[in-house]
Amino acid sequence: MAFSSSGQAEILTNPYKTPNNGSTTRIQYAWNRFTFELRGTEAKHNIDVNGFQTLAFGTGGSNSSGERAVNVIFGNANTKFQKVSSRIGFTPYPHPILDLQILGGVERIWTSTSQEVDSLGPSTASGINPSRISFREYSSHHKGYSFGIGFEWKFLKRFVFQGQILHLDMASPSSFKNYEYRVDGSNATFRINQVGLDYWWKSTGTEINLKLSAKVKGNWSVFVETSNMTLKNTLQTGYISDNDANQEQIGLKIFGPKILIPMLYESKTILTYIQLGVNYRFNF
Repeated sequence: MAFSSSGQAEILTNPYKTPNNGSTTRIQYAWNRFTFELRGTEAKHNIDVNGFQTLAFGTGGSNSSGERAVNVIFGNANTKFQKVSSRIGFTPYPHPILDLQILGGVERIWTSTSQEVDSLGPSTASGINPSRISFREYSSHHKGYSFGIGFEWKFLKRFVFQGQILHLDMASPSSFKNYEYRVDGSNATFRINQVGLDYWWKSTGTEINLKLSAKVKGNWSVFVETSNMTLKNTLQTGYISDNDANQEQIGLKIFGPKILIPMLYESKTILTYIQLGVNYRFNF
């Protein structure tokens, strides 16, 4: 921390990209030149958490830098990604083989991560136990709109190739909560420290969907679909909350967002998948 000789910093070696188990459900209704689509996607995964944590313990003296400890971090995390899209398409010039559409709709994305992190290390020279257990929660809710173009190409009587290219414009309130359990070095009592970070993102990006369907029998068909969504998140504002009421934390609450949050000024949300499935067409 920049405001006293006490504080902590950590480096996590978690992978930037992880595989997920997911599924997508889509309902589409076509009427004249219009299409109405409702699409829902969910992906989740369990990953290992590893890294290092550096802790600084102040002694209370103005001329003392206190003690430091380096802990090893390990634990596990559960991640979940959910996306719901409601889109309307319009075909200006219908064609029996190749249709081009104008698309627009409303987008919602929910992401969440829960972690249990153990930070272990040897006691300092003065007998302070640096080991601690943390329970962390990350969550965000993107909401906004999309617009773009789509196409549908019918060939060889049995096959249909569909695609969508969309621009996404979204905003996202996000939060991080850390519940840390540790032994207080001064009186060897067990205590909890709660720290929070709340911030607001502006997110823009693209989504590309490609789908190839093959008619099997009657109204049944099988398909293979690939999708890639990339959002660039830019920080708008944020603040830090802490359950400690001491004087050291007053400066952190006021100046902390300007110093700490710019470290996370930009981030990306990426979802890429390939899936196989079955379609059934209802005729009204």
